[in-house]
Amino acid sequence: ADLFVYTRFEALIRETGVTKASIARRLGRTPTICQDWKAGKSEPNDEQLSIVASAPGPTPVSYTHLTL
Repeated sequence: ADLFVYTRFEALIRETGVTKASIARRLGRTPTICQDWKAGKSEPNDEQLSIVASAPGPTPVSYTHLTL
């Protein structure tokens, strides 16, 4: 599995203007999902990253430590 980098995720949502609440809604979850990711309690799975990526802005690989 890819290593999810929360700080990169947070920077990218800030750059795109997408809110954590809107991401949570897209995932059918509460905004606490982002807090769980930040605290390291969980990481988004591939399906969740795909949904997040459908928002304006970056692709899922941008949220990981990997580069193409």
